Amino acid sequence: MDLDALVRREGERHGVDPDLIFAVIRQESAFDPYAVSSAGAVGLMQLMPETAKRFGVKDILDPAENVSGGVQYLRLLLERYEGDHRLALAAYNAGEGAVDRYEGIPPYRETRDYVERITSNYRTETAVLEDGESEAEAPVAHIAMIETADGSLHFGPVVQTAAN
Repeated sequence: MDLDALVRREGERHGVDPDLIFAVIRQESAFDPYAVSSAGAVGLMQLMPETAKRFGVKDILDPAENVSGGVQYLRLLLERYEGDHRLALAAYNAGEGAVDRYEGIPPYRETRDYVERITSNYRTETAVLEDGESEAEAPVAHIAMIETADGSLHFGPVVQTAAN
């Protein structure tokens, strides 16, 4: 599985910045496609079963379907909150109802920390090009899948520069 290509394809398909998608995946699952939270969220983008169904995801553990469903949901939230990444992320974490009820980021510590961590990661990933570096000089993030001797799979970012 080439997560880098998958994220970029889904980002382009749904009009969501791939760097934002990577920041969400990093926070939600630490790049583990088999992650399951105590609340029942599953996969790379930690979709709840109801959300997966809402966006036509049939196999929630399939990375391609999971990312597609998560990106569609993120796109919907970005549209709903008029491009406000912070509100969209708060809704991704706490639900649209909570953001609407509080007319902003809910006062939940978990949600506030979640929004701050992703926003910080997202700014870090996009700041490289904004600082005037050419795209050829900018670090390129790729996701590697490594199978260990015991057969377990590990996923994580591999950063290369164009000079490598």
